[in-house]
Amino acid sequence: MPVQVSKVVRYNLLLVRRGELKYPDYKISRNSAVFRSRDDFSNSEYYRNDLPRFLQTFSLPHRAVRLIRLGVGICERLRRYREAVALVLIPLSSPCLLSSATSRSVCFFIQRLILDQGNHCRDTVSCAKTVVGLFPTMCGLHPGHRLELQRQIGRALEKKNCWGQSQLADANEIPSKSKRARKGGSQRVEEGADATLIKEFEEICTKLLPPLKSAPLVKLSAPVVGSSADLGAHRPMYVWTEPVGSAGDASTASSLLHVEEWVLKHYIHNMGFEKGFHCESRAYTSLFGLLFYDLLYTVDRRDAFYSMRQVAPLDLLTGEFYASQKDAIEARLEMISSAKDNSHHHSLSNSPEGDVGPLDPVSKLLTMVWTEHKDERCIGVNWDLFPGGERDIFDLFWCLGPKLVASICRLLVKDYRNWSSGLPDLCVWSPSVGKAKVR
Repeated sequence: MPVQVSKVVRYNLLLVRRGELKYPDYKISRNSAVFRSRDDFSNSEYYRNDLPRFLQTFSLPHRAVRLIRLGVGICERLRRYREAVALVLIPLSSPCLLSSATSRSVCFFIQRLILDQGNHCRDTVSCAKTVVGLFPTMCGLHPGHRLELQRQIGRALEKKNCWGQSQLADANEIPSKSKRARKGGSQRVEEGADATLIKEFEEICTKLLPPLKSAPLVKLSAPVVGSSADLGAHRPMYVWTEPVGSAGDASTASSLLHVEEWVLKHYIHNMGFEKGFHCESRAYTSLFGLLFYDLLYTVDRRDAFYSMRQVAPLDLLTGEFYASQKDAIEARLEMISSAKDNSHHHSLSNSPEGDVGPLDPVSKLLTMVWTEHKDERCIGVNWDLFPGGERDIFDLFWCLGPKLVASICRLLVKDYRNWSSGLPDLCVWSPSVGKAKVR
């Protein structure tokens, strides 16, 4: 059978041949075989201890987990919830598949179990027993996924079950025969055993994560001239008004903006900030990619670069990147955290080209990587986000502060897969005074 190549892959190959698409220059080091024989394709529960963690994601157990996730989604769309529960229980009851699944996949399966078995199938007791038994596994998940599970369990405890009582709560009260008959013979609950089970289930909510401090809430009011349907837009539009002309001229100009554009203009025009963008996590991943470019692509590591046209080493997404280069990474983080600006960055944006003092090591590193590797397809780096080039990078770095940037880089270098998203959307800064705000 001929190999099918997608249109995107063919288009990227064409861009590479034309020189319009560049990838980092790295050395391919392929030492381990993911599939050694045909037998490796037939046993979905054969765990490969000889493979590094980042190559195990291509092995059959991990592929089986991906297929099960697809099957669960299909069953839920068809409202065949009992079949979805049966699929969910396959990886949750298999040590091999459970160890092969990522933190995101384990979180997905437990969430679907609570929804499908506990809510749709009304089998709350079996669901609670399974979730309680998985508590040690949940403790090893990423904090963001533990937070999702904590919220899911909290919602399950608040919902109403088929007996009209709080789901998995008030277990000391056994429903009457008439109520059980009206609800189609729901499962009888033993008073003593259930009380212990319910208590354990509720304790999971408090043990998964410590209490979190809420982010400050900022409320802004924007005028609206009509609904998005009336304006022919897919999203709500808000009116922005700003003065135009000279200081003595009272004329104004109005425009319709999406909420992101409106908030950005508010912070720049009314709060005294000079630059900003709505970038979600791209600004921070770009800083990380530039500051760690040499450690990502120039250091030879076994199996990290397995094929052509990789935008990142494979070990970055599983945490093994940090373990294999711990000393070099810690030295880089220390350099970033203790960086001191020798070029007076607050005047950099207003100084003539070249009228800048000697650069500090971090600024030199950013300049070198930007100059030598601009427009390469590097993980996390968005070159178009900074129209001012390395000057914008300098300004953002110093306005955020070396210690904050080092803290973000530490999270990304240890667990890039799970920390590279979810950061605040809005980032504004003022190079002239060296301040920044993240919202």
